[in-house]
Amino acid sequence: MSSKSKRSKFLQCIGAVGLVLYGFFVAQVIVGFLFVGLSESGIMSEVISKSATIQFIASAVSYALTLFIILGTFTAIRNSAKGLPQILGIVKRPTGMLFLYVLLGYGFYFLLSTLFLLIGQLIPGFDIEQQQELGFEQLGSQLEYIMAFLALVVLAPIIEETIFRGFLFSRLRENLSFWWTTIIVSVVFGLVHMQWNVGVDVFALSLILCYLREKTGSIWAGVGVHMLKNLVAYVILFLQPDIQNALQKLLQ
Repeated sequence: MSSKSKRSKFLQCIGAVGLVLYGFFVAQVIVGFLFVGLSESGIMSEVISKSATIQFIASAVSYALTLFIILGTFTAIRNSAKGLPQILGIVKRPTGMLFLYVLLGYGFYFLLSTLFLLIGQLIPGFDIEQQQELGFEQLGSQLEYIMAFLALVVLAPIIEETIFRGFLFSRLRENLSFWWTTIIVSVVFGLVHMQWNVGVDVFALSLILCYLREKTGSIWAGVGVHMLKNLVAYVILFLQPDIQNALQKLLQ
């Protein structure tokens, strides 16, 4: 392989990672400024801004902007949207093996995450008990629980899998081996969560999801595992918080 070809592939990989990070963070900044502006102008009170409904809208707008920035920029550079469904890993339909993949994938993720978190406690400053900032703090009515469920268990897995195990995985896999692609995707996925303990957990999750992406040729098995993972977290955080306290004691 010529040095020019290697440089071209390297730049393509850097560009894909940069585009994902750019889209992800720019969308969050735009939505953050928008909602802060609405709050400070008095259009939206502080109580309303923290409601589950507003948090759901903020999540949906942020994800929509992220997808628009990433895919819009990518198709504009290519001057074509041809082949985009294949790149996103959404062409192949889920098969009868999906349920088995989801259960096995979640099991391996849980074991791997537990191992990584136990090792992480050896690192100074690593706080396994640090709560993830989900944005849903005041859940009271049935509607608010539904909004939180839709944002965390449905919307987040679908969009994040489309971005990370869909777009980013495909773009890197065109130029890199499976393992290099998996490591880079998983590191980037951990970074965007911006918390040490959460980053370690989702890094472990991404390793499994990348394997499923490679194995099945689509993101659907990964979406299922991601949804199951977030569903378990939703139940523990919002419906049965005593389970979380028991798990933390086991890991200490």
